[in-house]
Amino acid sequence: MVTRNSFKIKLIACALAGLSALATAAEHSPSPFIIDQIKKAINHSPEIQRAGTDKEAAGWDIDQVKAQRWPQIQLGGTSPLAGSGRAGSIKENINASNLSLSVNTTLYDWGKTSAQIASAEYLQAASAHNLSSVNEQIAYSTLTELMNLDRYQKQQAIAQSYVGRMSELTHMLEAIIKVDPGRGNELTQARAKLLAAQSAQENINNALHLSKIKLLRLTGEEIAIPAGLTWDMPRYTAQQLRERLGDHPMLLKARAETNAARAQASAVEASRYPQINWSVSKVAQRDALSDKGEWATGINLQWNVFSGGAQKAAHQAARARAYGSEQQYHQASLDMQHQINDLVQTRDSSRLQAKNYQALAAESEKVSKIFFEQWLKLGKRTLLDVLTAENDRFNHQLTAVNQQYDGDIANVKLMASTALLLRSLSLV
Repeated sequence: MVTRNSFKIKLIACALAGLSALATAAEHSPSPFIIDQIKKAINHSPEIQRAGTDKEAAGWDIDQVKAQRWPQIQLGGTSPLAGSGRAGSIKENINASNLSLSVNTTLYDWGKTSAQIASAEYLQAASAHNLSSVNEQIAYSTLTELMNLDRYQKQQAIAQSYVGRMSELTHMLEAIIKVDPGRGNELTQARAKLLAAQSAQENINNALHLSKIKLLRLTGEEIAIPAGLTWDMPRYTAQQLRERLGDHPMLLKARAETNAARAQASAVEASRYPQINWSVSKVAQRDALSDKGEWATGINLQWNVFSGGAQKAAHQAARARAYGSEQQYHQASLDMQHQINDLVQTRDSSRLQAKNYQALAAESEKVSKIFFEQWLKLGKRTLLDVLTAENDRFNHQLTAVNQQYDGDIANVKLMASTALLLRSLSLV
């Protein structure tokens, strides 16, 4: 039995947990620049617009099926052509012209229409979940590309510094060999490293340009990352993320599609039984005495007794599709759980590796300075040692940046994979 005091303790614990969540959200408040760019991408995205129209069409599909419950009114008419030139036959054919009116209302169909409505409603829910998923995907793609752009800008600055350092050493050796021509081999080594540095810089510039093109496609505008922008986003544990899988739009979409397939199977099953209708009809045709036809009403029974096995086959096909949709849901759930584990490992490992490489880059900078002094003033190091130390420092700096952004992107993908990204950005 739960006592009043224990109930109060639970309420206090829930309140503290809520305050903790609010504090975490405030601590990881995203930059207004990031939110603004994602809003632009969502408003610009043709994928989102298409998903929105699919959702709208699914709503009309529901109305179309529901309309079957209303009386179906049909109006028709025929006017035969004269078969000969005799005046009497022409008059007879004119009198033979008729106008017919029929009204049919379904009285009982073994739940066929209800099942079709349920299937259409589930499909509309699937369309809504698909729209949410597309929004999440566009936000993820935009935020990831913004991070990549910032990554390449930082790498561009590192490469520019490295090229400048190689150019400095090359110019220094060009001046040295004017006095000591025997050191021409060192100049060749320096020029080779300079060309390699320029090639690396060009690759980074190309990646930067491609990233700008992708962002232009996503947002419709050219984007420049402001200086000092931080990418501090909430970091959830694997357990917290797995608990959120039940709310993922793609899983909800798969579940809705499964339910829609089951409802459609029920509708196909119900169509195998007799359908009872109420029918009202009238033919406005004058007979030989110029009298109009009378109204007729009655109960109509429609039953497709034999169709060569087509109805049974349709029912089995609908059941198979429902089973396939259910298996697809379970497979997607398992894949997402494994993806969460992989991304959490990548995120945490990249974060640790980024710190290690940042420390290694700092130590490499000290080593390169020591080697340079020992080469220039003491002659204890060769130029190759100096160039190798400079190259190691450059690579460690690039790796540190890559590891940092790989970890941040993995974290963003984790949130997108569990439908937490837009929520974290306060966009839902």
